[in-house]
Amino acid sequence: MTDQLHYRGGCTGFDPEHVMGPDMFGANYRATAAEYDLESDRTTLTLVPIPPDQLQQRMLADFAKLGADYQISTLFGGRI
Repeated sequence: MTDQLHYRGGCTGFDPEHVMGPDMFGANYRATAAEYDLESDRTTLTLVPIPPDQLQQRMLADFAKLGADYQISTLFGGRI
């Protein structure tokens, strides 16, 4: 199932890795397409839900990129 956002203007650039959410049901989304309609001056951004297991894998991969020093400093509120 896909969701769409509609807005005025022509802005079709988006980051497909950007996570949007959570919504009021706890779901997170990512953009997959953006189409601009010149006649109506409206852009349609298509979103798909990110399954919880994929979201967790992305979180773990991003956290691993930060390194051990950052992970330890966050345990102490950023103060070491």
